[in-house]
Amino acid sequence: MLFFFQVVICLIGATTSEILAAEFGPAHNDYLRILGTKGEPKEHPALKSLLKFGTWMLLFANLVPISLIVSMELVKFFQAQFIQWDITVYDLPRDLPCKVQTSNLNEQLGQVDYVFSDKTGTLTCNIMTYKKMSIGKYSYGVDKPNAPDIEEKDVTNFSM
Repeated sequence: MLFFFQVVICLIGATTSEILAAEFGPAHNDYLRILGTKGEPKEHPALKSLLKFGTWMLLFANLVPISLIVSMELVKFFQAQFIQWDITVYDLPRDLPCKVQTSNLNEQLGQVDYVFSDKTGTLTCNIMTYKKMSIGKYSYGVDKPNAPDIEEKDVTNFSM
């Protein structure tokens, strides 16, 4: 559709420029003539029309790529909206709906090809968890799994 629209605009432009050139004559637009000067044989009308049409095609050559970029961005935006509206992506335990932060990665969703594992076959997950910290004479953290989050103890008597 866009290319057809571009061809129609170029035909209108070429036709209009030929009508204006015929109405005002070559005396007013010598700088626009592509072939020959005064006294040389005239161009063939088909060649003249083809050159005008080609000129207009070059002028509107960026119409299709720019409109395709806009179309692709609109498609990505609506995909992001549909992802947010999808009830199957709702996180029930935390009572959170899916929220799309950026629509630039929509086309890469679901394209996992490889899952790497270590030698034992278990999946590795490198997550750092807070265990213990000491500031001054106080130690913060837990020694036991069920202990409270913050414990104070004197580290001056701490033996290794």
